[in-house]
Amino acid sequence: MKTHAVMALGALLSLTPALASAQFDKSNRYLCYAVEKIFTSAQIPDLKVRDQFGRNAAKVLKPRYVCNPVGINNKRIPDPRMHLVCYEASTPIRPKPVAVSNEYERPQAAEFELADAQLLCVPSEKRVRK
Repeated sequence: MKTHAVMALGALLSLTPALASAQFDKSNRYLCYAVEKIFTSAQIPDLKVRDQFGRNAAKVLKPRYVCNPVGINNKRIPDPRMHLVCYEASTPIRPKPVAVSNEYERPQAAEFELADAQLLCVPSEKRVRK
């Protein structure tokens, strides 16, 4: 089994405002499109995953979203080649409550109670099919 870090969409740790601001400026924002029809896709073996809530096996199923990097309010895209593909996933890892700070949740961090992990998002290359 391979070990992968789990990325949760929108789940950032609470950061100091200066650090958060600098980090946000360097990171892509993504607009995600639901996968409607799957023409071909690999069979993904069970993986070992580790994130801040723990480590365990994860069952990774079919692709659910393809996420494109976007520029918001006329800002440039930090890395226009970096896309995400998010796969339906499940793991017995139990999350804890979090405080999230981002460009929308400032100056006050938003607090969330999290449910089970549902997606594993992986950096991907993408091309538009004709």
